[in-house]
Amino acid sequence: MWLDSEANIHVSFNCSWFKIYQESYGDESVTLEDAMMADMIGKGREDLKMMSEKTNSTQVLHVSSAQKNIVIGSLLVKVSFKIVMKLNNIVITKSNIFIDNGFVCEGLFKLI
Repeated sequence: MWLDSEANIHVSFNCSWFKIYQESYGDESVTLEDAMMADMIGKGREDLKMMSEKTNSTQVLHVSSAQKNIVIGSLLVKVSFKIVMKLNNIVITKSNIFIDNGFVCEGLFKLI
C-alpha cells in the first residue's frame, strides 16, 4: 500500500478486496500518480489493511490500470490517525499506538 498526501480518494486495482462493490461503466476517470488518466471501473467499500491494524471500511475507487493501491493521508487524519513525516520516512499512529511506517519511493510513501 502507498500513501499519497496530495490525492483526494483511495484507489485500489483489485476489486476482490472490496466488501461492497458497484460497477461503473467508464463514466468517471481519475488522474493517477504518474499524471496519466485512467477510467474508474467501479467503487465501493474496502477495509484498509495496515501493518498493525485493519481500519474501518472506507470509500475506494476501483481503477484496474492503477499500478499501486493508494491510501490518502488527509482521509486517514480525518478518522483520528496521526501521520508524522520526517526526512524520507513516515510513521502512522492512532491513539499513540503504532499502526504503520514507510519510506519515500517513487515520489510516494511506501508503507511497509
